Amino acid sequence: MDYKEMLFQMNMKRKMKDCFRAANLYFTSKLGDKTIYIYPKVHSVIKKDEENCTEITFTLMNGLDPTEVKKKMFAFQQVFGRSIELKGEIKKFVLYIYHNPLKSN
Repeated sequence: MDYKEMLFQMNMKRKMKDCFRAANLYFTSKLGDKTIYIYPKVHSVIKKDEENCTEITFTLMNGLDPTEVKKKMFAFQQVFGRSIELKGEIKKFVLYIYHNPLKSN
């Protein structure tokens, strides 16, 4: 993995964290007087040049309602734009971010 690809992956993971925060898809925990935020785990960020998209795979923590992810689709669109697709259920989800807008049928 080259440096440019590593920076791209780090940037996308940061954007996912911003998205989870905006959509309230996290748990909080107290450690003394400090609040710790626990976000869904991002497993992979794959840039697919031939398909002109980026694929981000993430899983929810146990106890987080998966219907909330679908309800908060607007937060994903606000962070990544309109040309996205979210697939998954229960625990594992895959977010497809298309670099060229999707064509409407």
